[in-house]
Amino acid sequence: MTIVFLGGSRHVKTVHEMVLARLERMVLQQLRIVVGDAPGADSALQATLAARRYQHVEVFFTGKSPRNNVGAWPTRVVRTTERPGTAAFHSAKDRALAQMSTVGLMVWDGKSAGTVANAGRLVSLGKVCVVFLQPEERFVEVRTPADLEDLVAQSPAETQLEFRRRMRAELPAETAALL
Repeated sequence: MTIVFLGGSRHVKTVHEMVLARLERMVLQQLRIVVGDAPGADSALQATLAARRYQHVEVFFTGKSPRNNVGAWPTRVVRTTERPGTAAFHSAKDRALAQMSTVGLMVWDGKSAGTVANAGRLVSLGKVCVVFLQPEERFVEVRTPADLEDLVAQSPAETQLEFRRRMRAELPAETAALL
C-alpha cells in the first residue's frame, strides 16, 4: 500500500496548481496520506484535502495536541525528549513520518532546511521524494544522495549548512557522509 508523506516549507502558504494536480491523482487513487501539523505547507496541504473531504489522512504531531488538523482527521502523537518548540522537537515527528511512508511529496521554497531534511530522511531509508520547487514551478525526483546533493546545492549557504548539521545529527555516519 502506498503511503504518501506530504510536507513542505513553513513559508509556503498556498498550494500551486501543479501540486494540486498531484493531490487530485492521490485522491482518485485513494492513497493513504500522512502529514505534519506545521503552519505553512502542511496546513495548506491539509486545507486542500479537507476541501475535497478526503478521509485517508493522518496528522502527526509532537506535544500535547496538533497545531493544525484542518480536516479533523485521526492523529498520531510522536513522543520526544527534545525541548518543546525546537527544530529537534518537531524533527521527531518528521522522522516518524519518513519511517511510516513509502514515498514523499515536499513543497519547497528553496530555502527551508527542514524540507530538504525530510527529503534526506526519505532517501536515507531508500524511498523516493518528489520535491516541488515552488520558485521555479517544477518537480524534481530525489532518489539518491547525489540527487539530494544537487537539490541542496541550489539553496543558500545557510540552508546547506543547517541541512548538513541536521543530517549529521540524525543519520548513521556512513549515510550522512554521502550527503
